[in-house]
Amino acid sequence: MYGNGMPNPLERTVEGSIDVADEGAGDLVGTNLTLRLEDGRRIGVTIADESGTILQRAACTTGCSCC
Repeated sequence: MYGNGMPNPLERTVEGSIDVADEGAGDLVGTNLTLRLEDGRRIGVTIADESGTILQRAACTTGCSCC
């Protein structure tokens, strides 16, 4: 967090995957998603490969994903 209480998007790492069933995520690779956390925060991610791996989307490239 910055001194003013705003989140620092450069200080966050998101790793994980989504369950894409048997078909895989081939058609979804490169798709931008927003994860909504239980505490209300939102994190922008991109589907990275056919297995459903997600990567954190860089902040503010497709709208604000800082919080």
